[in-house]
Formats: sequence, structure tokens, C-alpha cells
Amino acid sequence: MTTAHEQPPVRVEVPEQARRLTMWAWIMLAVAAASTVVAAVLGYVFMALLDVAEGELLTSAGPAGWAAMFVVTALMAVPLAIGTVLGGRAVKAGGGGSAAAARIVNALSLLFVLFAAFAAAVQGI
Repeated sequence: MTTAHEQPPVRVEVPEQARRLTMWAWIMLAVAAASTVVAAVLGYVFMALLDVAEGELLTSAGPAGWAAMFVVTALMAVPLAIGTVLGGRAVKAGGGGSAAAARIVNALSLLFVLFAAFAAAVQGI
């Protein structure tokens, strides 16, 4: 049922800086996906260079393996950390729900990457 006094929905104007930060926070998820593919290829290169058998962890190669694992993990984690920071700045700039969602998705993805790397490293100890 409609009434004669219906008002149109209110459109909230998002500041330009918040919109731009939000967009880049979401883009960082795509960058993270691409860097994960690069990290996987780099991991295989490290395995070949360090003479690590398939199925073994990079950390089994000693200090060089730990360094390689750190590089591969950083390659996956840095875009997500940047996306988390950008999302946080977008929220502070008035980005609203989309900015908050971008921050949360980036942060949860970052936690997953770090937890998975830590779990793999601990498994090898």
C-alpha cells in the first residue's frame, strides 16, 4: 500500500578520498590473488634451488629454507596488509559499509595467510 507522503530514499554522499581508498582496498584483494600465484611459482623455484623434495617443507632446508618461506609468505601477505590499512583509512574518511567490508575481508584474508604459514612452519619443527 502506498501513501501520498512517501519520501524517496536518502542518498548519502561518500567523500572522494574515502571512495578512492575503498576502491584500492578492494583492488588489493585481486593483487593478493595474483601475488599468491607468483608466490606458489616462486616456492617451487626455491624448492628446486634448495634441493627440497616435493611434499617436504621449505623450512626443512635449514636457514635458507626459512628465509625462502618468509619471502613467499611476505609476497602473499603484504598486499593484504596494505588493503587492511587502506580499508581502515577509508572507514575513517567516511567510506561507510563498503570500506568496512573491504577492511574486514582484507584483514581476515591476512590472518588466514599468516596462520597457514605459521601452521606449515610449526609442522616441520
